[in-house]
Amino acid sequence: MDWKTTAVMSGFGIVATWMASAPPVPPRAPVGSVPVPPTTQVVASPIEQEAARLARGLDLQARPGPPSRNPFRFGVATPAPTVAPAASVVPAAAAAPTAAAHAVPSLSLAGIAEDVVEGTIVRTAILSGPSGIVLARVGDVVTEGYRVSSIEAGAVELAADGAVPLTLSLTP
Repeated sequence: MDWKTTAVMSGFGIVATWMASAPPVPPRAPVGSVPVPPTTQVVASPIEQEAARLARGLDLQARPGPPSRNPFRFGVATPAPTVAPAASVVPAAAAAPTAAAHAVPSLSLAGIAEDVVEGTIVRTAILSGPSGIVLARVGDVVTEGYRVSSIEAGAVELAADGAVPLTLSLTP
């Protein structure tokens, strides 16, 4: 066979395949005819009845609430539902000392850095807290109301106005 015969036969094969795979065209209704509605009612099968019963049961179940966390936001917690606390009576004398006292900061001593400047040792405390890492020298304010009063080789002392000094030490 030469190339022309092969091309013609391939073309006929492609057209025949296309014609055979075309979807059938639905027959048209005559112009003058009107469709007649069915007079008998169709009875649902047992499977359809069971599916309808299960669908009704799904509507009765409780819907899930909002998610408790967002996996796409790091460090942001969804607020938990709050419950109103029971009312309690606190004497005025007991409430006064707690208002004057400072809240103890949630800091820990991560390390102490030493530099020699003009023959003297200058120490820097490396503190770790909820807001991150804090580098502080003597006299620096590290949290609200607390400042570094002294830095030793293994401990840091934080002082607050009118409160007991807080000592943070390195843990081995």
